[in-house]
Amino acid sequence: MQAIRFIKGKSVDIYLLEHKNHLEVKEFFDRNKNNRELRGVISGFIKIITTLASEGYIFPVQLFKCWTEQGEYFCEIIKGRHRISCFKYDHGRKLLLVTYFIKKAQTEKKEYTRALRLKKAFDERMDWGEQDE
Repeated sequence: MQAIRFIKGKSVDIYLLEHKNHLEVKEFFDRNKNNRELRGVISGFIKIITTLASEGYIFPVQLFKCWTEQGEYFCEIIKGRHRISCFKYDHGRKLLLVTYFIKKAQTEKKEYTRALRLKKAFDERMDWGEQDE
């Protein structure tokens, strides 16, 4: 399990969590980049992540929000019904992107629990990797 650098910016280093050779957020971007229905969602996420990297946490609540979930400071990046779960480290200097999901009443808590489980497993190893993407 390792986090691989996605973008390095002035304010925030952003990493994608790899779990069992699976980069969920990056694979969602790659798999759907030619999907006409999702192209706007993906370009929106990339723009949000790029702005986070270059300017830090300056977004209105509807795009980026954080709260306490199961004792962890849990965050998500929001684009319509689509979500990317994430966690801040080192006073906001690093942002770990963990999972992608679509917000539905039945799956939301399950997805938060899954993201938190992956984050806790990562915390035991804290392998940030050295690769630039």
